[in-house]
Amino acid sequence: RVENGQSPELTGWRGFDLIDGRMKLNGRGHSMRNILLISAACAVLAACQGTTPASLAQAESHFAQGDLRTARVELMNLLAAQPANVGALALMTKIQIASGDGVGAEHSLDLLEKAGRKVDPGERAESLLLQDRCDKVDDLTAAHADNAVVVRVDALCTIRTGVPADGRVKLDAAVTRFPDDAPLLATRARLALIDGDMGKGMALAAAAAKADADDFDALMVNGELQARLGNMTASITWFDRAAKRNPLSMAPLVAKGEVQAVLKDRAAYAKTVDSLAALAPQSAALGAMKARLALMNGDARAAQAELLATRKVMADSPALQMLAGEIALALGNRDTAISELSRLIAVDPGNAPARLMLARALFENGDAVRAAAALRPVAARADAPRDYVAAMAKYAKAAGDADAARFALRATFPSPERIAGKLGEADTAMQRQDWRGAVRIYDDLMAETGDKPNVLVLNNLGWAHFKLGNHDRALALLARAAKAAPTDASVLDSYGWVLFKSGGDKAKARALLEKAAAAAPGNATIRQHLTEARGG
Repeated sequence: RVENGQSPELTGWRGFDLIDGRMKLNGRGHSMRNILLISAACAVLAACQGTTPASLAQAESHFAQGDLRTARVELMNLLAAQPANVGALALMTKIQIASGDGVGAEHSLDLLEKAGRKVDPGERAESLLLQDRCDKVDDLTAAHADNAVVVRVDALCTIRTGVPADGRVKLDAAVTRFPDDAPLLATRARLALIDGDMGKGMALAAAAAKADADDFDALMVNGELQARLGNMTASITWFDRAAKRNPLSMAPLVAKGEVQAVLKDRAAYAKTVDSLAALAPQSAALGAMKARLALMNGDARAAQAELLATRKVMADSPALQMLAGEIALALGNRDTAISELSRLIAVDPGNAPARLMLARALFENGDAVRAAAALRPVAARADAPRDYVAAMAKYAKAAGDADAARFALRATFPSPERIAGKLGEADTAMQRQDWRGAVRIYDDLMAETGDKPNVLVLNNLGWAHFKLGNHDRALALLARAAKAAPTDASVLDSYGWVLFKSGGDKAKARALLEKAAAAAPGNATIRQHLTEARGG
């Protein structure tokens, strides 16, 4: 999972619709009729904008280049003048499905049929799914059992309105029948990830990308897969590619925002919120993200206002419960926080951050016994974070718990199991050049070790920040590492090279690299760095 709580089960990222119906954002765009009215109100958009007359060829060219926004404007211009242009209607249908406008897509398909054009049954099925009209899909399935899109929609409708297990069986059979259909493979991959079957999810996600490297669903599921694997840099890259492939979809922005929230990258998260606001200013997803951003900015009251407005139009979910609990706790509304977080833990008992927040709310509400009971399942683990153990020691002592002294002793020293595990995760992140993920893990390790961080942690964290372009932070960390290990060749090389590449003191950079080369004369990378520094 990208963030704590259960991940929403998307039926298809085009419309950002959920299998369990927690969020309904589809069919809310302009219908074809509304689009034509908008066009008519401006007479002809091309004339209003001072551009050349629209043509189907121009729209098709923009669509082929992935510029769906411009293609849509061209089509609106064209359809304002030629409402029955079948080529324009056919292309508009694709764009409407891509943007999640099931109502508009269905209307365009109806106009195509009236014009004598045979419509794609897969597009008809997609338009119905986007409107939650699964009751109309059965007839299509019976008539078009050889259409991969129809089969996929039928399976998703079974998951949504029938028996989820039966829907998964249908998807497995469909994958066997259509082994090269990227959206189908991606859909089954995502359900495998939701089910916790990482092996199957990874295999299907790879197959989807192989079948069509530019397929939107394949890009999205691979982004989610990398997030679940902890490869944050790769995850954001996949979501960015998906956003470029379909700039009308909210899903890549929302997914990227979830990763940025986990990384606590407030500046990047704010930019993503701005992008979503420009794309879908009235969306419920935007309200939830604005609430999170307000909380990240320390404005809990603004966060509460955004959340309350969002909950009026968005069905409840674990993610919203978690956010509501955080906001309530920040405002000192402990009873509300206890209620929200208790409901969340009831369906997701392994949610460690939710348990930590619930325990804090209970303790501040004067119930140390329940606070200790809420936190014990995660604090008792050998690899529990130090702050969890310290909190448990505090609550246990107040509750008169016999284990209070044991937890207090554990809180004095970092957990060897946790440190070892985190170092392994960080090493993996560095090897795959997941600089964002590495920074997150090393920051956790810094928090665990307190005032005496490991030199390796300082060095690698500094290098990861350098790779992310955070030169000042990188130099500060590397200077600390060099002070702690003044003869370590790797540390001297990192510090000297970053100082040189960031435009710092060139003489000092060369001196550091010379010391590194002297300490490790056989290291080719250090020699290369020194040679370049001498030349610069």
